[in-house]
Amino acid sequence: KALKLLDQANTLDPNFGLPYLLRGKVYMTVGLEDSARDVVASSSELELPTAQDYADRGLISAYFGQISSAFDDLNEAIFISPQNPNYYNIRAKIFANNSDFESAISDLNSAIELDPSRSQFLVNRGVLRHILGESENAAANFKLAQVLDEVEIPPPSVRDISYFTYFDSFMFATTSETDTTEAQ
Repeated sequence: KALKLLDQANTLDPNFGLPYLLRGKVYMTVGLEDSARDVVASSSELELPTAQDYADRGLISAYFGQISSAFDDLNEAIFISPQNPNYYNIRAKIFANNSDFESAISDLNSAIELDPSRSQFLVNRGVLRHILGESENAAANFKLAQVLDEVEIPPPSVRDISYFTYFDSFMFATTSETDTTEAQ
């Protein structure tokens, strides 16, 4: 039924991007990734009504490896709503997944400047600092995040933190299964 309503919306205005985005989200939810990828790709040039819609489409595009489209949409989200730290955090994830750690850290710095109370931004930056071999900077980020959340946040337990994977709007470190050496 939801897809029929989205079809009607597309019929009324085929140049409006939101129904395409919503259709892509529905397809993702029910596990039809190929259909989701096709629908989101077909809407990449269409305008969306809100910054969050651009950020959502950017995440879906990144998930499917459409990195240029992902950056375009996240840049638009930031242009529309430059005071939203979440958009910088999302873009940082994409930079990190493409091994552009300095740009990722720059975006995380912007996110932290906009909302210094969000420990997740500090943890993300700490992981990136750890990947870059900046263990003192990484530890300082983890310590500050720990203070903000009033919980213990251990440093990465594995030396070979090599990349990030997407999971909703959070960044998680993925570790090598073969290297279990404790991080120094």
